[in-house]
Amino acid sequence: MQHKATSLLGGEEIGITFTEKAITPWGGLVLFSGLAKQIGLEAALREALPFRPTSPNATDPVEIVLAFMAGVLVGSRRLAHVERLRWDEGVRRMLGLKRFVSDTTLARFFQRFTSGTVTTVFESLMRWEHRLIKLDGEILDLDSSIVERYGKQEGARLGYNPKKHRRPSHHPLLATLGQRPWVVHAWLRSGNTSSASNANAFLEEALARLTKGLKNLVAGMRDWRELEPGIEVGEVVFQAQGWRISRRVVLIRQRTKANDFVRGRELFDDPAYVYQAILTNHSDSPEEVWRFYRGHAEIENRIRELKWDYGIDGFCQKKFYATEAAFRMVCVIFNLMGLFQEKLGRKVYQTLGTLRAQMLTCGAMVGRSGRKTVLRVSLAGPWRAQFERALEVFYPRTNANCASVGSG
Repeated sequence: MQHKATSLLGGEEIGITFTEKAITPWGGLVLFSGLAKQIGLEAALREALPFRPTSPNATDPVEIVLAFMAGVLVGSRRLAHVERLRWDEGVRRMLGLKRFVSDTTLARFFQRFTSGTVTTVFESLMRWEHRLIKLDGEILDLDSSIVERYGKQEGARLGYNPKKHRRPSHHPLLATLGQRPWVVHAWLRSGNTSSASNANAFLEEALARLTKGLKNLVAGMRDWRELEPGIEVGEVVFQAQGWRISRRVVLIRQRTKANDFVRGRELFDDPAYVYQAILTNHSDSPEEVWRFYRGHAEIENRIRELKWDYGIDGFCQKKFYATEAAFRMVCVIFNLMGLFQEKLGRKVYQTLGTLRAQMLTCGAMVGRSGRKTVLRVSLAGPWRAQFERALEVFYPRTNANCASVGSG
């Protein structure tokens, strides 16, 4: 039976029917599949995952992870959202899965993680990812964030929450590279954990013991040097209680708050200035130190993207280590998409939301051409040209596979 509709403008009659053909709105995932093949993702997952199927009908753990990754890339924020892809034959074929798992299979998979397996699996995956990039003169940024929870999950506790008071939360800690979108390490922590908890000793000192002594020292400073109108720099040597040695502190103050060039929290309340203090072992001039750290401290943007585009604040489950496993797997996916853009030669980093709109979201149909499987991608104009350039990166044109991806 055919349904009938009319166009919103013009009143054109449109027939509506159904097809069993393998059509997907996520044809761009073929590019992710190409990246995964090129860098050896399957082998890395097999080496890292300790779970082995014990039944001939059990799903391969590697296939479960790939299904989860696909769900994150298309915008899922809950395990139930990934279920939508279960009936997408195109995605299943592009990833080479025997079958696409259900949300309950995903939940059971993550529930198998313990404290030990979380550590071993994601240390292995992170080491593998780090070998894929060249590190040179990087800055390591550490920051924590608040992730609200709704329900009764392990580790969801009342703690500091600037937006939603009295709301249970988790309090993750992340370390990222300053010059590139890359998560180096991540922990999920209970909501009542302090920001500096379990960080290394130096960071504990810097965050927990930078107290009134430094504020009084800065307030009494007279040797400020104007860097540009409204912005002055200076420096002091300071030794807080408990520090074994004195440390250099670069200071920046800005006269007007209308255009806040000083990043970070205010050192103390002064109606005339906004202050910032940077503890550093750099020997450069104060302004060079400030400019150096300003150009690298992007971790807040990374956390924001992880929440908005990757759903790092989602995928919450009853068991704490199940939630942490999903949380840290999202970080692995984040790095893969950063590498994806490097492979494409992108000069300007784009968020997953932009990549999803420009590259991953495109209609495609799985069909046959003789004995070969063909993915027919529906793209035209400049978007088709962009997609073809990406295909050349991950699937260089050869006689053997020139018909594997087509259009029309």
